[in-house]
Amino acid sequence: YRRYENGQQYLYCLFAIGEGKYELSNKRIGNTAFDRFEGVEEQLCLPGEKVDLFSPDVITSGEVSNIDLHAPNDEKYAGWSGPFTVCPVGVQCKRIELDFILSGLYNQSNKGDLTNATVSVEAQYRAIDDDGVATGSWLPLLSKSFTDKTVDVLRYTVGQDVPLGRYEVQIHRANNTDTDSTRLRDDLVWGELKAIIDSDSIYNHTVWAVKTLVTGQLSGQSERKFNCMAQRLVDVLSLIHISEPT
Repeated sequence: YRRYENGQQYLYCLFAIGEGKYELSNKRIGNTAFDRFEGVEEQLCLPGEKVDLFSPDVITSGEVSNIDLHAPNDEKYAGWSGPFTVCPVGVQCKRIELDFILSGLYNQSNKGDLTNATVSVEAQYRAIDDDGVATGSWLPLLSKSFTDKTVDVLRYTVGQDVPLGRYEVQIHRANNTDTDSTRLRDDLVWGELKAIIDSDSIYNHTVWAVKTLVTGQLSGQSERKFNCMAQRLVDVLSLIHISEPT
């Protein structure tokens, strides 16, 4: 899964190496060695060891993908977007995260100078059962404003801890835009919806956790080509002769 931190995009991967204990060598992304990439962190966990580099059990909703959130005074505004189910049947989460994307955020003066523009968003959540039937009322999940003056693409991950449960989420843009202005850029997109699952982050096999900064080095194809040499570690049996008691 992906997450945005301080304007940077990170890729989080958890690889199952195999049953038993292993050590890794010759770690690469595609054909390029790990140490050639910027911002790579990793953790090798043997069976029974806890993954603490990041939360490994995350579900990304397939129902949310780059949804435009129009301003309330825009003719395309249709009210709340959703509700969308956060996690599948039989699964409970302890945190909900939402990704937002803005392709620039600014207002432009008559002289061409960039000035601040603001976008506000509100999200709600409510509990549902395994049949998708609501078992509670809507509760505030987040209320967030983004303010900037830049032509660069902005990406944010915003999250909130919730009581352990199964939920659905709805969201809308909360502030108006200037529908007549050609100098204002404030289009808001809801990129993804993620659920952090309740887990002890401990596995009965060896796993390899990797957190990678997504830069120009890491293309869409190469990010699927993590590879390494894995050597199985076998316990050594020491035979000790025990004499018969006399």
